[in-house]
Amino acid sequence: MRNTLARRNLAAVAMTGLGGTARDTDLVVSALQYLDPVVHNGFPAPKGIQILAQPCVRWRHLREAGRVQGVSSSFINLSSLEVGGGDLVGRIPEHLDLWFDLLSAAGLHAGSATIALCDEDCAYGPYRGRRVDLNCDGIELGEINWYHTVDGVQDGRGRPATVIDCGFAFERISWAADRRDSYHARLTPLHFSRVQGGEILNDRCRTLALLALSGIKPGSRGPRRYARKLADELSASFLAGVNVPGWLEHAAHYWQQFLAPEVVSRNDNTPESLAAASSADWVEQQATAKLARLLDQPTPPPGLEFKEAAELLTARSGGREALVKALNTLADPLPTSQAG
Repeated sequence: MRNTLARRNLAAVAMTGLGGTARDTDLVVSALQYLDPVVHNGFPAPKGIQILAQPCVRWRHLREAGRVQGVSSSFINLSSLEVGGGDLVGRIPEHLDLWFDLLSAAGLHAGSATIALCDEDCAYGPYRGRRVDLNCDGIELGEINWYHTVDGVQDGRGRPATVIDCGFAFERISWAADRRDSYHARLTPLHFSRVQGGEILNDRCRTLALLALSGIKPGSRGPRRYARKLADELSASFLAGVNVPGWLEHAAHYWQQFLAPEVVSRNDNTPESLAAASSADWVEQQATAKLARLLDQPTPPPGLEFKEAAELLTARSGGREALVKALNTLADPLPTSQAG
């Protein structure tokens, strides 16, 4: 796909992470946020087709993520974006041609593709328009959006702006091109594939690692609340003996390939191993608190390693027998609560 872009004198640009571009936002959900400086600060609109590689989180997918094929709560959104006047709609075939070339390079060909017009109007903040979905062999790979109205924005020639935004899920393209494995088996590291509920746990680890790498820490509001909920869900699996820190490290290495370098450096997480370590610390802190509740003991002093905290709690509660009994209440450590 990179070679296909190069032949057209195009190259993918890494988005600046989950914090948004010109202003703080809860979570990046669309390549349209690349245009935040234009829409909210009056910057000039970019010229020509922009190719964006954007790690993103979709919380509305969390209920199905890991359970339904092709559905993740975090993934790479590959997009082509272009700003122009009212005549920009005539450029949609150029974008379609680009995407058919890219999909063909990945092993998916136009003969197996269908385009379906969506009945719903698209409306996101100042953007209003129409959408069509592009499917291949029955799998939705992405969508083509034409926003015929962008409130208060002009193109480079002073005309009311319109926008073409074509977004495709990178992981879904990879899976659809070679479906010898299930979608989630493709994403799950081989050495974790036999863990009970591994596909759900893998989705949670991928999302928590991405939040950590983007500088988002557990808290009580917005994405920080989700980071806390994910760490709490994963703490039960950690207490059940799953190597959650190793899983988080694998996920951080994956995301690092797609984040702009300045995102990682500004969040003091330069090596991806630090992001994995910080998210693992969150899980261990939640596991310590959870274990204290199970044993009906006060939470150990902060700063203790999990092993030290667990030993202290075990000694306080009467020994190993009490610990085993408490952990047996976590017989089903799979995440069931929903971050909503």
